[in-house]
Amino acid sequence: MNAAVSTGTYSAPINSTSELIGLKISSIQIVTTRVDDDVVRARIRVQEGDRFESGTLDDIRLRLNQARLFKKVTVSAEKNAAGNGVIVYINLWDGWFIVPFPFITSGDGGLNASLLLVERNYFRKAESISMFGGGNRDGAFGSVNVQLPAFSVIGRISKRDVLVWSYADGGFNTTGRFRSSRSEDNPERFGAIANQYKRKIQESGFEFRRSIFRGFSGALGFSAQRNDYEELALGALPADSGNANALTAGVNWRIGSRRDAGMTEAGFSFGDLGAMFGFGMADLEERIKPLASRSSQLLLDWGVEQSDRSVGSDFNFTKISLGVHPAMRFLNRQVLSLRVKGVSSAREDLPLSQRVATNRDLALRGNYAREYRGDRGVGSSLGFSYPFRRTRLGAWTAETFVEGAGVWQAGRTDGKSGFGFGLSYQFWRFPLPIGFVYSHSWDDGDGQINAAIGGRF
Repeated sequence: MNAAVSTGTYSAPINSTSELIGLKISSIQIVTTRVDDDVVRARIRVQEGDRFESGTLDDIRLRLNQARLFKKVTVSAEKNAAGNGVIVYINLWDGWFIVPFPFITSGDGGLNASLLLVERNYFRKAESISMFGGGNRDGAFGSVNVQLPAFSVIGRISKRDVLVWSYADGGFNTTGRFRSSRSEDNPERFGAIANQYKRKIQESGFEFRRSIFRGFSGALGFSAQRNDYEELALGALPADSGNANALTAGVNWRIGSRRDAGMTEAGFSFGDLGAMFGFGMADLEERIKPLASRSSQLLLDWGVEQSDRSVGSDFNFTKISLGVHPAMRFLNRQVLSLRVKGVSSAREDLPLSQRVATNRDLALRGNYAREYRGDRGVGSSLGFSYPFRRTRLGAWTAETFVEGAGVWQAGRTDGKSGFGFGLSYQFWRFPLPIGFVYSHSWDDGDGQINAAIGGRF
């Protein structure tokens, strides 16, 4: 009788695994519902002629489950008829979907409403194509995202108007993408206001990102931004009206086990919404169980942004960024992580609209009412998350973080520091968390609560 081993939900006769270890894989036989075989082969990174190892089947199953496409995955192996090689069998249950999905979030700018239309695997390439649009009282936006296993392309456009307060201490009210700080209800509570105006922003751009080798990817892009200002009550208008277009490039390197990719990455793409129909649920039982051992991972990223007249910009500047993100996952899936990021301009006196801010530009997790800006800056955020209750329905997760960032401008140093905590629930068949995050600024003595159904809090 040929020796056979199996993994996943498939049940097959199992003889001695040692009879297969060391033999060459003579054939890989793939059966799918829809996705093309070449997509599966590229995903598993195992091919005929490779040596069969004790972890070969587990690694194949892990890579297929991380595609978040399959309802069921079975992987097995046995000796070939000649007894000098191994046949690997892969059976996959997949499909396709097109679904609209609404997003509603609350924040300092009031309600943010948007609509997503996402397609997955219609073209049999495990692709995900999404169109996303919406807005709030500050403006509107739209984006198109095409993701394939080897590369992704993102295009975006937006238009928004934001009210800006600059303070005598060098601070600004936070005006992130499609949200206004609630400081506009009582801006004076943070101190004397030096200037007040409306900033009108038009943005567009694209980014192409490609996987180069295991754990390493590169990106190229272009961003166009036009800023105009209207005087409201105080002070003079900023002097950087005009176009601030730039070419962008970056690399990203993940060091560590593929099993732990989610520790240092966003971990979600719009294609994951297929979980509502059972796609990507093949490893549900694995998600509930404790881990067999602790693990760690390191993410490094580097980026550059170059603006000059050759790309239609009215300004000449260069910004370089470097980020480091180590993380450790424990047996009950708790994650301890540290994010450190620095951004620097190659020259002094960046245009005001392009200065580095003490927000997510510098790895901060929290949402704060005010920020500081400069030609260069560095920030760090130490966080801990604990999925303290996991069932077949979903998982409750608690998190806490402490962080700080500083910026430098013309010999002046300003800083933002804070802490926060959050609680969320994620249904396995609704792969977006529902919950809240509280952020408290030590320097301002102010707290912010953000809640969301879908999206980042």
